[in-house]
Amino acid sequence: MRGRADRRPGRARGLRLTLLLAGVGVAAVGLSACGPVTPSSPGVLETSVVSPDASLVESSPSLPSASASAAVDPGPSVSAGTVVVDETLLAILPPLVDGAALTPDAETAAGIAAQVAADPGLSGDLEAVAVALYAGEADYAVVTLTRLRDGVFGEDYFRDWRDSFDQAVCAQSGGVEGHAEATIGGRTSFIGTCAGGVRTYHTRLEGPDRIVSLQALGEGRYGERILAGLTE
Repeated sequence: MRGRADRRPGRARGLRLTLLLAGVGVAAVGLSACGPVTPSSPGVLETSVVSPDASLVESSPSLPSASASAAVDPGPSVSAGTVVVDETLLAILPPLVDGAALTPDAETAAGIAAQVAADPGLSGDLEAVAVALYAGEADYAVVTLTRLRDGVFGEDYFRDWRDSFDQAVCAQSGGVEGHAEATIGGRTSFIGTCAGGVRTYHTRLEGPDRIVSLQALGEGRYGERILAGLTE
């Protein structure tokens, strides 16, 4: 059954842009901390099936075993109006990607939550948010996880979410160049390519409805590695 948000695309689009403007700022912080990142050529992004066991996770000796994820301390939740910053959402992410550690960014997540909570219509869609950064020597990824309220998710809603996210990210990287759909870690994932080499990734998790959205840059393909390393 289609979610109630499918019948109000304007409000859904506004929420997507609100989340993105704050999330893009995290990328700038990460880049300034780890030095310049050399963009890779966007190339041709092929639709493919990616196995988290063989092609990504096990091929990288820097990625920890599943038991290592238990060492991640998500920390307490912080309330921001009717929207919660909930770092327990980050527990499904791999703690390391090619040696780059997961770094929670509660401050940015709180900024997103505060903006959404200020609009009663938008806070009615979103229940919780968390933001994390992976910063390597020549790669980065910024991950935004959101937990939606019951009945909000729908295919139109998710499509609007992805389109607005990609447009906002790629506006700072030469515009949207293309889209692809792939199976990563057994889940359908949607991948956008910016003209400047940045890629975006989106996947949905159920029970409860959550959306994992991220932007990544670099030859290390952090986006694929993160989605393949999800523990749920």
